[in-house]
Amino acid sequence: MPTSKRNYPIGIGLFFLAVCLSLGVVGTGQADAGQDVREAPRAKYVFLFIGDGMGLAQRQAAELYAAGRAGAKQPDLPHLTMSSFPVTGMATTHPANALVTDSAAAGTALACGFKTSNGKLSTSADGAFSFKTVAEAAKERGMKVGIVSSANIDDATPAAFYAHQPLRSNYWEIAMQLAGSGFDYFGGGGMAGDRDFYRQGRESPLEAARRNGFRIATNRDELLALKPDGGRTIAYPQGAKGGTSMRYEIDRPDDQASLADFTRKGIELLDDPRGFFMIVEGAKIDGACHVNDAATAIRDVIALDEAVAAACAFLRQHPEDTTIVVTADHETGGLTIVPGGLDCEGLYRRMKRQRTSQGLFLRGIEGLIQLRADFAEAMVAIKECFGLMAEDDPDIAELRLKAEAGDPEAKAALGLVLRPSEFDALKRAWKMSLLDEEARIADPEVRSLYGTYNPISVECTHVHNRKAGMAWMTYGHTGIPVPVSAVGAGQEIFGGYYDNTDVARKLMSLIGAEPQAVASRVMEPVGAAAP
Repeated sequence: MPTSKRNYPIGIGLFFLAVCLSLGVVGTGQADAGQDVREAPRAKYVFLFIGDGMGLAQRQAAELYAAGRAGAKQPDLPHLTMSSFPVTGMATTHPANALVTDSAAAGTALACGFKTSNGKLSTSADGAFSFKTVAEAAKERGMKVGIVSSANIDDATPAAFYAHQPLRSNYWEIAMQLAGSGFDYFGGGGMAGDRDFYRQGRESPLEAARRNGFRIATNRDELLALKPDGGRTIAYPQGAKGGTSMRYEIDRPDDQASLADFTRKGIELLDDPRGFFMIVEGAKIDGACHVNDAATAIRDVIALDEAVAAACAFLRQHPEDTTIVVTADHETGGLTIVPGGLDCEGLYRRMKRQRTSQGLFLRGIEGLIQLRADFAEAMVAIKECFGLMAEDDPDIAELRLKAEAGDPEAKAALGLVLRPSEFDALKRAWKMSLLDEEARIADPEVRSLYGTYNPISVECTHVHNRKAGMAWMTYGHTGIPVPVSAVGAGQEIFGGYYDNTDVARKLMSLIGAEPQAVASRVMEPVGAAAP
C-alpha cells in the first residue's frame, strides 16, 4: 500500500520532506508491513491523536471543506495538517468478540496492543488479565504523560490509557483511578465519575485528585495561566465538573478553550528533558456522526487537525526525536461523499450555512415541541439553523437577484431551497417529533428512519447533508479499517495494512517498551475512600 503523498501544503510539506531526509526515509517512504517494530528508532516525544469515529470519509469531508474555505474548486493539495503526513497505513478495528468495535475495546487495542471485548477497559475479555498501557509504560521510563479529550476525561477512549475496569460504565471507579494515577496532565472534558459520587455517597474524584497533588483549572483563563513548575494538572472547560464534555466546535464559545488550546498547554506543561507521551482525542466527531450531523463532525475534525498542527510546531523544534501519529478508534455512521456536481467551494458554502449542531438546534426548539407547535413555526428555526428554505420563502426572490449578479453566498443559499419531497419529509418528521418519546422509539418504522434520535433534528441534518454532498448508512459504528498517519522518528513503521493492536505495539517500540499482560489484580481505584 502506498504510504506517502507527493503533494504537500507549501511550507508544511517541505518541512516534512526535510524530516524524512534527516531520518533516512528517502523517496516514497514505503515500508514493509511486516517490519520488526523493535528496529524502529526510539522517540523522546510521542503524540497520539485519536479521532473518535473519524474514518477516511470524515477526514476527506473535512479536507474538501478546508479546501473550499481556502477558495479552491478542486482538492488539489492537502489542506489538513494530518493529510500532509508522509506515511499512511490502514488499521483494522474489530474487537475480540464481534465484527464492530466500541470505543472501549478499540481504546484498549490502541493503548495496550491486545484485543478485548466491547465494554472492557484494558483488561482481557475473560477478566483474567490486565494489560499495561503505552502511557503507563512511558511513565515507568521517566517520561511525563498527558491525556486530553473533548469528551469526559473518564470516557472510554481516554480511560483506556490509565484505567483497568471490566465495564466502561464504571465512571466513579475510572475517575478515581485517574485521581490516583501518576500521570501529569489531564485536559478537556470533565468527569462523569464526579457526578456519580453524589448519587452513591462516595468521595469526589476531583477532591481525591486534589488530595493526591493535582491542581485544578476550571476555565480557559486558568488554563492559559498554568506554569510548568506548578505540578500535576487537571483542566476542564467552565461548567464541565459534573460530567459535561467539551462543546462541539461549531457551538464552542470563544471564551472556552479549544482542543488546540488544551494541546498547546499540555506541550508546555509536559516538556521535559526525559521526554513525554501525549494522547489527544477528538471525541466529539463520534457524537456528531452518531446523529449523522456532517457539518458538526467536519468542524470537529478540523478542531482535531488544529491540535495536530500544535504538535507539528513542536516537531519543528525537535525533528529528530519526536513522533506524531494520527488515527481513529473506529468509523461511525458509514459516511460517504456524493457531491452531485458541487466543487469544493460550493460544498463548503452550503455546509457552513448550518450554524449550530443538531443537538443545540434541538434544545432550541424544545419549547415548540412541548407546545406542539405548527410546522410553520418549526420552519423558522430550521431556516435559522440549517439554512433550509421552503419554495415559497419570501427571501428567495432577493437571493435570485444577488445570485444573478454573481454573489456566491446567494447561490449557496438557493442550493438549500427544499424540493417538495424534502419539505414533506421534514413535515412528517416534525409530526413524529411530537409523539411520546417511548412510543416513538418503540415504533419499528420510526426507529428505522431516525434511530433513537429526535426525528426532526435527524431529518434536518439528512436533508442539509444531501444538499451539501454527504450521505450516511447507519447511526452506529462500522467495521471498516481506519487510516493511520505518521511523521517523525520511526514514521516508516506505520505504513502498511495491520491491526489496531499493532498501533500500540509500534508506539511501545518507539519508547523501548513491549506489550504486557499481568494476572488481574483487584481493580480498586488508587486513593479511593470507602463508600
